[in-house]
Amino acid sequence: MKMLAGFIMKGRITAVLFASVLALLSLKVPPFSIFSSATIALVTLRRGWLEGLYVMGIASLSSGTVGAFQFDNFQFVLLYSIVLWVPVWFFSVILREGRQLVLTIQMAAIIGMLGVLGFYLLHPDPAQMWLQLMTQLMQNISEAMNVPFEQQAESLAQRARLMTGVVAGAMVFSMLFGLFLGRWWQALLYNPGGFRSEFLAIKSSPLMSYAALLVVSVAVLMKEQAAGEIAGNLMVLFFALYSIVGTAVAHVVFSSMKNSKITIPFLYITLLLVPQVMIAIAVFGFADTWINLRDRIENR
Repeated sequence: MKMLAGFIMKGRITAVLFASVLALLSLKVPPFSIFSSATIALVTLRRGWLEGLYVMGIASLSSGTVGAFQFDNFQFVLLYSIVLWVPVWFFSVILREGRQLVLTIQMAAIIGMLGVLGFYLLHPDPAQMWLQLMTQLMQNISEAMNVPFEQQAESLAQRARLMTGVVAGAMVFSMLFGLFLGRWWQALLYNPGGFRSEFLAIKSSPLMSYAALLVVSVAVLMKEQAAGEIAGNLMVLFFALYSIVGTAVAHVVFSSMKNSKITIPFLYITLLLVPQVMIAIAVFGFADTWINLRDRIENR
């Protein structure tokens, strides 16, 4: 990874080439988008907002030009590149100037929540829109797999109510992963061990925790009403925030155990293979606001 980061930082041409090629590859293999956005993050974090903007602009034009020949669609590829890179560039600027990773994460979650609220203002009934899209998709999948659609139809309505938050949360997660990767690359090149200490110090503010409690209360008490549906979607963004905080807490806890070289990889392998564990991790991160588990471990 250090060699890869060093290659990106050789100059503008290498950064533009790497970002644009990976963005195009991500249209076929989505995980490449994280490495592409991490390239923009690395350049911005190290060389400033103007250099990051320059690399992002040239890479967007390059990707759009290739898309015009490869996919016969310049506008789609150009828009895709802008949507992929602008958020990570923006938060890289905030992180570079503010030097607080936790503040950047919280701002990303808040902007995601504002996006959810804005979507509800534009679409009075997003759940119905998602239900139509999901129904069409599931019907096609059911026909291809020879599975009765009726078995899936019952749960679609409930899932559709939360799809706005799920999409917003996925976008926030993707952007933050790109930012984290770019920050890690920067640490590898210029500040070894810096990202580890920065990540493990992530902690949510009490104000965010009180807001989360309020949103959860509204989602539970007004479950069948419009306000409850909106609160449920906002919960997804709080889940994204506290799953990151909880992962940092869990890392500290597992690293304090004997044989930490085994327990820490076990933690992350479990998170990858058993996504349901993230619910417990998010609860762990939420509780850390009050119990200060990391401080207790360090004092011990």
